[in-house]
Amino acid sequence: MPMSFIKRAALSVKSLLMALTVAAAPAFAGQGILNTVDGIAMDGFDVMSYHLAFRPAKGSPEFSAEYRGATWLFSSAENRDKFMSDPAKYEPKYNGWCSMAVAKGYSAEVDFVEGWAVIDGNLHLAWAESTMNKFLAEQNINRVRADDNWVGKIRDGMGTDAVRFVRHEELFDRFPISHPQPLPEHSKY
Repeated sequence: MPMSFIKRAALSVKSLLMALTVAAAPAFAGQGILNTVDGIAMDGFDVMSYHLAFRPAKGSPEFSAEYRGATWLFSSAENRDKFMSDPAKYEPKYNGWCSMAVAKGYSAEVDFVEGWAVIDGNLHLAWAESTMNKFLAEQNINRVRADDNWVGKIRDGMGTDAVRFVRHEELFDRFPISHPQPLPEHSKY
C-alpha cells in the first residue's frame, strides 16, 4: 500500500528535525576533530610533521586545508598536499583525543608537543608524555581497548553526558598545558 501524504510529511519533518539537531550539535560531538575555539584542527600543529619529520611543528594559515569541518594548518605546501591526498590515512586516531583515555573509556585533551607517537603509521596523541609512555608500555592491549571503546561508546557519545571529557584546565596545577597549545621556543624539537 502506498505511503499516505501524512506519513510522508511526518517522515520529512522528522528528517528535517534530525538534520537540524546534528547541525546544532557541539563541534566535538560525534565525529568532531580536536579543535581550538576558532575551528583550527590540532591546535594548529602540522599533522604531517609527526609522520614525516617525527616531531611536532606548527602550521601556517598560508598552507591550510579544510577537512571534516575544520581548518588544518601545515608547515609547507608539500605537507598539505600529501595530507589531502589521503587524509584518513594521516589524521590522528580517535579524532585527536587521548588514546589512553579512549582505552579507559573516556575522552581527554592532549599534549601536542610531548604526548604523541606514530604507531604502525597511525598518529596517537595523549594527555601528556607520561600518559603516552603508559600507553606504549602495553600498546597491544591498549590499542584493542581503545578501538573497541571508540566504536562502541566514545565516537557516538562525544558531546553528551554518556562520555566523560577531561580538560587540561581542570588539572592545570599538575599538567600546565593550555589550548591552543604553543610550541615552546626551548622545546627539544
